Amino acid sequence: MYLTGVLMIFILNLNAQFSIGAKAGLASSNMNINGIIGDYLPGTSNFHGFTGGIFVEIPIGKGFYFNPEINYTQKGSVFNPQTTIGIGNTDIPIGLRITNQVNYFEAPMMVKYKLGAGRINIYGEGGLNLAYAKSATLKEQAIVLFDFNIAQQNIDLNNQFINRFDAGAAIGVGGEYIFSTGNKLGIGLRNNQSFRDYVDFDAAADV
Repeated sequence: MYLTGVLMIFILNLNAQFSIGAKAGLASSNMNINGIIGDYLPGTSNFHGFTGGIFVEIPIGKGFYFNPEINYTQKGSVFNPQTTIGIGNTDIPIGLRITNQVNYFEAPMMVKYKLGAGRINIYGEGGLNLAYAKSATLKEQAIVLFDFNIAQQNIDLNNQFINRFDAGAAIGVGGEYIFSTGNKLGIGLRNNQSFRDYVDFDAAADV
């Protein structure tokens, strides 16, 4: 399962009925590994990738807005088992870094509530996030003082142990500035928690 934090900057173009906007930002994600394989694998660290997309903001009354989106988001995790060897009085780090990157098309369906004060709005949001994995890669690097690329290969997402479709919950906060033209520039922070496992590790271990 993925836990993803998203920092995004967006701009809105307004008309009387709804707003259309574009956004781009940073997605920081990690993977929780449970079960048999999780007991033996080293811990993972965050993977930092790009996210961007378009969205529509539709007023539904009394400060509430329906906010559907279509995004491209890079998610993943980093395995980094390391140790050291002593040479003289110096400890030399050696190890392996394995980076798993999965590229998703996402369709968040958010409900947003705004509070305004002059040209400034602040908001909270929550909703459902649906996603489909388009492609994925695995990159290996050796670490001996410096990082050395060993190999990179594509992951077969049609593998029986991989779930290409994902669903999760998303919550977020943010703010926006309203220009005299009526357009808006904003920044937001969102947290996504997936409900489905990307890989069925226990089934893979059984095989």
